[in-house]
Amino acid sequence: MAARPVRWAAATFVAAALFPSSARAESLYLTSPGAQVTANGGLFVQTSPQPTGTGYIDPFVRIQRNGTERGYNTDARPVEFETKDENQWTHSLPLNTLQSFTINGTAYYKFLLDVNETGNTTGRLLSMDDFRLYLGDSPSLTGWNDGFGADSKKIFDMDGAGDKTIELDYKLNHGSGSGDMFAYIPVSLFQGYPEEFKYVYLYSAFGDPHKSDAGFEEWTAYTKKSTTTTPPPPSGVPAPPGLVLAGMGFGCVFLNRLRFRRTPTAPQS
Repeated sequence: MAARPVRWAAATFVAAALFPSSARAESLYLTSPGAQVTANGGLFVQTSPQPTGTGYIDPFVRIQRNGTERGYNTDARPVEFETKDENQWTHSLPLNTLQSFTINGTAYYKFLLDVNETGNTTGRLLSMDDFRLYLGDSPSLTGWNDGFGADSKKIFDMDGAGDKTIELDYKLNHGSGSGDMFAYIPVSLFQGYPEEFKYVYLYSAFGDPHKSDAGFEEWTAYTKKSTTTTPPPPSGVPAPPGLVLAGMGFGCVFLNRLRFRRTPTAPQS
């Protein structure tokens, strides 16, 4: 009888080797409008198209390669991995510029991901299979290997205790530049570190299992500057209240004069 548990254990090991489904990443789906998922305390939300232009879409890192791709923001050059080497759109992100947003009593920092894929049936999907945030003591860290050693502190990892992937659908929005996903990360995770850790590094990876097959992916952060930028007013803005009242007064005078002119005179006897 003692040999039976050994045989069962061996069979279990062989089954796990042949059918490793339990080891696959957990898929979190943002493939329907307004979908929301949570991962290790972070909140990830599919979003409708966002306003574009300076003050809203102001990327701090761009990544591009067909198949799989990864990268992070920094002022260091040359850049690593598939980060696009463009000084204007790949650069450092100071922590003290971020604007907090409160949701159900919890303060978050808010990041926007804009993806750029093909619009066909298979190419519309993209997997974000890694998302991590670090605080660093310099704007130009390089040599990433799950962080930058003593020069940085990892403060958030989407995977947490298990491997996760977030599935995105490019066709839910109308193209590059409109934004596809919000990532809300608790402000508390950025607190309690030495003063010199004042730069935010965002590392992300895409393409497993759904590949990248078109343009670049880019991240922007909601900062104190961007959230206070006043967008141009839409067409047809109502006139200021004072002008409306003045117009009403002139209108009344005009109608009274018109009524007076149209009043027939009494016939002469």
